[in-house]
Amino acid sequence: MERRNRRRSHRQTKNSEFIKSLDAKSGTGDGVMFLTSNAEVLTNELNRLLGSFTAGNNNVFNEISAITGELRRKGVLNIDHAKKIYRYLTGK
Repeated sequence: MERRNRRRSHRQTKNSEFIKSLDAKSGTGDGVMFLTSNAEVLTNELNRLLGSFTAGNNNVFNEISAITGELRRKGVLNIDHAKKIYRYLTGK
């Protein structure tokens, strides 16, 4: 019984050390961004972000990806449109 408790105690210490290491490295980010359900607004935002990407801002990739996925779910973009966007973003 003592051996089992020792293992559990070691695991708890190991986990708490891991959690502390995450806290020490955490920083500030942009937070969570919610997308609108309006397809026209999403389309305009996608066009704006693609223009920004073309101008050299590579930090918009995740936003473009999220909006592309949402427009696919809404049926505004089909799979071929999405593939073309991703090929453009990845340069393939």
